[in-house]
Amino acid sequence: MKEKELWITYMLWLFFGLLGIHKFYLEKWIVGILYFFTCGFFFIGWFIDLFTIPSQVERYNLRMHLAYSNYCYRPNNRYRMDQVIRRTRGMERRLQNIEDIVTSDEYIFHRKLNHA
Repeated sequence: MKEKELWITYMLWLFFGLLGIHKFYLEKWIVGILYFFTCGFFFIGWFIDLFTIPSQVERYNLRMHLAYSNYCYRPNNRYRMDQVIRRTRGMERRLQNIEDIVTSDEYIFHRKLNHA
């Protein structure tokens, strides 16, 4: 994952900001199109971006970092094997408890009583 650079965003804003190129760089497509057709929201949005570009770049990089880290997260095999073994042992205990209940004399008597 390649992060967006602050200085590149400022250069795009300075030279092509009224066309919204810096918005396209940060993958804000709809706002970029609006900037393109309204000349940077009639210069007002272009001026506001002077102060908000650092937070926009930081927000974009954080969003991409979180998306990338969630996508690429793979627990190591040792951790996964421990989880599988722990779950299997828990299931074995629960099945043993169910088997003990089903084969008990009280349960058999109760079933006969309810089905008669």
